[in-house]
Amino acid sequence: MNIKEFRACDLDVMQRLVGLKLKRLFKQLDFYIFVFGDETEYTLHTYCTFKIRKDNRILLTAADENYYPNCEPMPFKVYKKDPMHLKSLLKTNTENLKQILGDSVVKSLKVTDTADIFIEFENGVVMEFFIDYTWQNSEYFRFFKLDDSDNPHYVVKFYDGFIIIEMGKID
Repeated sequence: MNIKEFRACDLDVMQRLVGLKLKRLFKQLDFYIFVFGDETEYTLHTYCTFKIRKDNRILLTAADENYYPNCEPMPFKVYKKDPMHLKSLLKTNTENLKQILGDSVVKSLKVTDTADIFIEFENGVVMEFFIDYTWQNSEYFRFFKLDDSDNPHYVVKFYDGFIIIEMGKID
């Protein structure tokens, strides 16, 4: 793994998402996975705060799993005991998002100097990913191409007060 202090241009590789559709979105353990493309697929695994919006309407956030569909907070004891209910809430929200996105493709992508990511679709839907610096020495997101080649993983972490990026093949 190659480790260095983060620069936004280190993730210029993410520009490959421009022109691609969001193919799948799901939660696995504590992270969300966004898969883009058809023939060639790229994936963004996020462990950070995010929101997906269109205009001034929030469509999905990293916290949605803790709320009932009517926006009432779900008590901790409920969502801790009933993980299948969480999956159904997330499934409802992601299905709604897929309907809203339709065949829209990524129009633009920006990575800031603080490693925040903004992905805008042609139909005005915007995905915003934010590093909140609460998880010291932890991974916030990774980006890579889904195939069997030697394409590297780009892993963004916050370590000892600095954002760093690890680049290399993950076995």
